[in-house]
Amino acid sequence: MGILKNQSGYSLVETLACISLLGIILFISTSIYLRLFNNPQIILRSEALFLANKEIEAAIHTKAFRDTTYTSENTNLLIERLVTSVDQCVRIEVSVKHVHTQKEIIKLTSDVGE
Repeated sequence: MGILKNQSGYSLVETLACISLLGIILFISTSIYLRLFNNPQIILRSEALFLANKEIEAAIHTKAFRDTTYTSENTNLLIERLVTSVDQCVRIEVSVKHVHTQKEIIKLTSDVGE
């Protein structure tokens, strides 16, 4: 019986090394992903940005150019809309604050022509 001279394939050791390297990369990327998207500050800022954007769009769509303040449905965010006239346009300024600390999370401003 002759020895095979074809050496073009991967060996078992190379295959196991590749699988273990992929496992390590997968573990690291999963832990970073979970840490990033389970961060409560990021989730709170994302919700605040969504609410502020929704408030500006609603004010422009309904032409409700007046001040208003209310709390969000889950009652931990305070949304405040201030409307001022600047030259020939209306400036809508929406700030979102935490209800308990009154710390401003985000502020969006939009200028709309009358």
